[in-house]
Amino acid sequence: LIQLVDLDNIPISRTRNKPTTLQMDNLSTDNDQSKKQKVYRKSLENVYEILINCMSSDWMFLAVLGILMGTFSFGIDNCVRKLRSFHFFLIYQSVKWGVVLQWCTWVGFALFLILFAAGLCHYVAPDAAGSGIPEMKTLLRGVVLKEYLTFRTFIVKVIGLTMALSSSLPLGKEGPFVHIASHLATLLSKWTIFMPHAQEDSYLNKEILAAACAVGVASTYGAPVGEVTSVFFPLRNYWRCFLASLCSAIVFRLLTVAFAEAATVEAFCPTSFPAEFPFDILYLIPVCLLGAMCGLFGAAFIHLFKLWTKLIKQTKWVLNITKRSPFIYPALVVLFIATLNCPALYGKYFAGGLTSKESVEYLFQNFSWTNVPKNSTINDNMNKYWSLEKTNLFLPLTLFTINMFWMTAMSITMAVPSGTFIPIFVTGAGFGRLFGEIIPMMFPNGLPTINDVPNITPGGYAVIGAAAFSGSVTRAISTSVVVIEMTGQTTYFLPTIIAVLVSNAVCSRLENSLYDTIICNKKLPYLPPIPPTSSAVHMVTAKDIMIDTVHYLTLNTTLGEMVFLMRKINDFTWLHPDKRAGKADMAKAVERGIYHHHSRSTTDDSNYLKSNNSLYNNSSLIKKILLQQSVCERPGEEALEWLNDKNTLRDSNVEDSSKNIQSALKRNRNMVLLPLLKLHEH
Repeated sequence: LIQLVDLDNIPISRTRNKPTTLQMDNLSTDNDQSKKQKVYRKSLENVYEILINCMSSDWMFLAVLGILMGTFSFGIDNCVRKLRSFHFFLIYQSVKWGVVLQWCTWVGFALFLILFAAGLCHYVAPDAAGSGIPEMKTLLRGVVLKEYLTFRTFIVKVIGLTMALSSSLPLGKEGPFVHIASHLATLLSKWTIFMPHAQEDSYLNKEILAAACAVGVASTYGAPVGEVTSVFFPLRNYWRCFLASLCSAIVFRLLTVAFAEAATVEAFCPTSFPAEFPFDILYLIPVCLLGAMCGLFGAAFIHLFKLWTKLIKQTKWVLNITKRSPFIYPALVVLFIATLNCPALYGKYFAGGLTSKESVEYLFQNFSWTNVPKNSTINDNMNKYWSLEKTNLFLPLTLFTINMFWMTAMSITMAVPSGTFIPIFVTGAGFGRLFGEIIPMMFPNGLPTINDVPNITPGGYAVIGAAAFSGSVTRAISTSVVVIEMTGQTTYFLPTIIAVLVSNAVCSRLENSLYDTIICNKKLPYLPPIPPTSSAVHMVTAKDIMIDTVHYLTLNTTLGEMVFLMRKINDFTWLHPDKRAGKADMAKAVERGIYHHHSRSTTDDSNYLKSNNSLYNNSSLIKKILLQQSVCERPGEEALEWLNDKNTLRDSNVEDSSKNIQSALKRNRNMVLLPLLKLHEH
C-alpha cells in the first residue's frame, strides 16, 4: 500500500544535525583504511598462492631434498669423526698400561658400536640393515617393498650407520646414503606440501626416487655429476637429478668450509698429477692389463662373497650359532677383524688405524714410495702407519690389499647399515698402487716411447685401479666419472675409462654384479637387465625357457588319472572352457566324482575331514589317511589300486561318474566325502 503524505503538515519534533567536518574526515579515513586492508589481504592471498605453487613444484622439492641430504651427510661425517677421535683418545691413554689394554680398548669400542647397530636393526627396523642399493634397484623396477621407506627405518638407518662407520671396520656409506636420501624424498612427499601428487602418481614417484639415489651419491663424495650418468637415470629425468645433486654437493662442501674442516672448497681426495703431457699412448697397454686384472679380482671378490654368504646360511653349526642371538655373528666378525686391524699389533704394518679416506690420500700420492721426501711430515706419517722404515714397501701394500679384500667381503655380511663402494674403492686403489710400483721396477727407463714423456705415476695407477676394481664389482661405468670428481683432476680420465670398460667386460663374463648377487641372496623380486656381453640373448624366446610339463585337470579327466596325479604331484592346475568357472565348480565336479570308502573310523583326521569338506586341504594329510585307514577292508596302499581296478571308476570322467557314485553309496552307507587334491586356480 502506498500512502500519500503531505510533508508540509507533518510536525517536526526534532531535527537531525548535519555531520561536521571532523566526522567527515574520520569517515573518509575509515573508508581508506578498509580499502587498504582489502588490498593488503588480497596481496597476502596472492603471495600465499604463489608460495604454495612454488613449494609444490618439482624444483623446490628437489632443492629442499638436496639441502637436507647435504646437511645429513655432513652431520653423520662429523659424528663419525668425533667418535673416532674419542676412540683414538682412549687408545693413546691406554699406551702406558701395555699392549693388552690397548687391544681391549680398540676391540671393545668397536664391539660396542657394532652390537648397538645390530640390535637396532634386529629389534626395531630389520629393513635398515645392509646397503640399500639392491632394494632401491628393485623399487626402481616397479616392485613395492612395504616398510622399507618408513620413518622408523630412516631413524635406525641414520643411527646405525653412524655407529658402524665409527667402528674402524671396512664399511662404506654410499649405499646407506642412497637409502637415506630415498627416505627423505618419501617423507617429504608425505608430510609436507611438497609435491602432494607424487604419492598418487607411481611414474612420478619412481623419478623422484631415482633423483634421490643420485642425491645420495652426490652427498657422499660431493660429486654431483658422476652418478647421474648411470643407466637408471633417463634423459627426461636428468634435470631433476642434476638439480638435487648439485644442491646436495654445494651444501655438503660449504658446511665443511664453514666449520673450518677445510680451508676452501676442494675435492674428496684431491691429487696433484702433472697435467702438461701426462702419458704416452703406449702406456695404455699396462692400463688395459690393469683393467683386466681388476676384472678378474672383481669376479673373485663376488665369488668370495657368495661363498661366505652360503657358508653362513647353509652350514648347520653356523645357523645354530646365529639363531641363538643376533649379536653372536657380528661379535665374532668384529673380534676377528678388529684384532687384525689394531694399530698396536698387526695393523701397524698396513695402515690399520687409518680411515678409508686417509688411506686413499696416501695411495694417491704422485711420487713413488721408494722416493719419499726425507725429513717431512709425509715421511713421518708413512713410517708411522705403513712401517716403511722397517719393511719393504711391497709388504705393507700387499698386506693392505689382501686384508681389505677379504675383510670387506666378510664385513658386509653383518646385519648392520653399511655400504660397499668405499672399501672396494680403497681395495682397488691398493692394488693399483702395487701395480704402479712394480712397473717402474720392470722398466726403470720407462716404456720405449717415441716422445720423451714422463711415466704414469704410481698414484695414477692407484686412481685407475680404484675406478676399475669398483666398476667391475658394481658393474657401473659411471665410476670413471665419479673418480674424476673425487680427485678433482681429469689428467688420467682416458686411461681410467678404458680400464673401467675392460674390467667390466672381464668381470661380466664371470660373475653378476655384487648388487645383483645380494638381490638373489635376499630373493627380491627383481628382473635383471639383458646381459650386454652377447647378442645371442636377444634371440631367446619364451618357449626356450618356459616349463612345458604342466599337470592339469579338466572335466574330462578320469578318476584313474586323478589318482595317478595324486601319487606324483601335490599341485594342479584347473582348466575349464568357461572362464567364469572357478574353484567352486571344480569342487562340485570332484565331489561328484571322487569318494573314499571310510569304514568305521572316528579318528581326529576323519573328524577334521568331515568338518573341512573342501578341495583345499593339505595333500600330506590325505596321504597319511590313505596309508593309515582301510578302504573296503583293504590296506591303505591297496586303496589306490582298488580305484584303478574298478573300470567303472577308472574310465569314467568326472561328469559321468555320478551314477556309479550313487550306486556305491547305496551299497556302502559309511562312505564319506574325501578331498584328494590340492588345487590352484590359474
